[in-house]
Amino acid sequence: MQSYILSAILMVIISTGISNSLMGQEAGYFNHQFLQPILFNPGATGFQGDHQLLAGYKHNWSDFEGAPRTFTALYHGSFANNLGLGFQVLTDKIGVENLTHGQANFAYRIPFDDLVLSVGLSAGVETHKITDVQNDPLNDPTDPLLNEAIDGYTLFDGGIGLYGEANEKLFFGVSFPNLVKNRLTDISGDINLPEFDNFSYAFLLGYRFAVENYDFTIEPSLIVKKSPL
Repeated sequence: MQSYILSAILMVIISTGISNSLMGQEAGYFNHQFLQPILFNPGATGFQGDHQLLAGYKHNWSDFEGAPRTFTALYHGSFANNLGLGFQVLTDKIGVENLTHGQANFAYRIPFDDLVLSVGLSAGVETHKITDVQNDPLNDPTDPLLNEAIDGYTLFDGGIGLYGEANEKLFFGVSFPNLVKNRLTDISGDINLPEFDNFSYAFLLGYRFAVENYDFTIEPSLIVKKSPL
């Protein structure tokens, strides 16, 4: 009979974020990004050769009306010999602002003697709009900016990433998750949109230390991220 050993994994994480303001989509990453680098690096799609499903729900400051609520679901797996495919859905609601994001990932693994590299691409569509304001007596229903915000706008997003492991111990990656952002719908008013000229990046470096005779692994890792303004 084949035996399965459940190893406890202790994660020692140092995370440095460089950002003036975070986009709503970042909220969907939660802290799972340390266990699932695919959340910010498409190169990690299907890297382990299996199939994985992640779902998470986050509700901050629940005692306050309009508190942030975020839900995300992610699947990714390995297909054929060296191909990885993944899909992610995310919804984020803060007050009256709503974001919905859908994304598909593709990755190709390149094995070497003691090194495996994977190059990945991501493509997604996200919508931004406001809700629950039509019946507010303090709002002017003829306000063109308000109506445009209710209608919302849609963006196309694309990214690229490189992920690798050496000797199944050292793992590393670099990605540009918001490399492409083009608007699919037009807004004629003066609504402030994200600064598309700025791009985000993320660097990951870590190492797995197997603790002999105790069946667990220590994985210290470092993540440096910059998000668009």
